[in-house]
Amino acid sequence: MEFLVVIADILWENETVGELSQSPSVDVPLAYFGYNDSTPVKEVYLGTSFGGIIPPLIFPINDTTLDVSLMAPIINNSFLTLFAQMGFINKFDFYSSNALKTEIYFQNLLDNYYFRASYYANNGTIKEMDAYYVITAGADPMAVNITLKRVFEFDITDEVEWGVGIGDTIYLHSYEPSSGYGLVKLDVQGFNEEIYWSSNWTVQGEEWPMTFQNLNVIIAFWDGTQWLPGSPQVITAANNFYPMCFPLWK
Repeated sequence: MEFLVVIADILWENETVGELSQSPSVDVPLAYFGYNDSTPVKEVYLGTSFGGIIPPLIFPINDTTLDVSLMAPIINNSFLTLFAQMGFINKFDFYSSNALKTEIYFQNLLDNYYFRASYYANNGTIKEMDAYYVITAGADPMAVNITLKRVFEFDITDEVEWGVGIGDTIYLHSYEPSSGYGLVKLDVQGFNEEIYWSSNWTVQGEEWPMTFQNLNVIIAFWDGTQWLPGSPQVITAANNFYPMCFPLWK
């Protein structure tokens, strides 16, 4: 069976220069679609999802719009069934589609594993999805709980709100095993965007950059008679999708 393949390069928003930057991943296959009338499974769809199992990121459209009622059984009979038979993921034994929402849904009725994904009807690309399933490949099965949402703007810190402002002071009680209890003062200095690379979010097995907004303070310690100022520190960071905590001081 011959396949049509969708190939893409992966880019990321580099806010330090205000433009998209090329990642190491180039010529990444996003989807394979094939048809052979002489085989038992005539239509075959294989989605790579950047090295993961699901969800499919893009579907072929029928004429000018995506027909999820056609794609749901194709995904079930080729993509999901194949990976289940190969021992990569759990089996899904129920599927449905919703033309109004341009949505497909798959479920394991016994263990309640599922995945649901909606798509843009005009181009077949993913809109959002959520899933709970098990990767069964390897010595230890791994449960996966995932949520994905398509975004069209790269400013992912514009909705971050802090309960403090520049010039505010926060007092905290602290405890160190070597010195016992103490009093700590945090003087808020400001906020800035910074790109963090982390293995907590990976694509193609590579660490992936993500922009966070830092909360910067100067930490001071009370020695019983006076405040002993420390160095400026980032005590926490967040973006529109993730809160991210750091040690209070280094």
